[in-house]
Amino acid sequence: MSNESAKVFIRQEEEEKLVQYYRDIISRQYETTTEAQKAL
Repeated sequence: MSNESAKVFIRQEEEEKLVQYYRDIISRQYETTTEAQKAL
């Protein structure tokens, strides 16, 4: 693997981690929102 393709590969992995992280936050917010609505 050349240096450039290695960089691209790492960048893709980082982006996937970020996407997972944000999805996690969004789903957690969604869960707390629905929980709050149930409480009302």
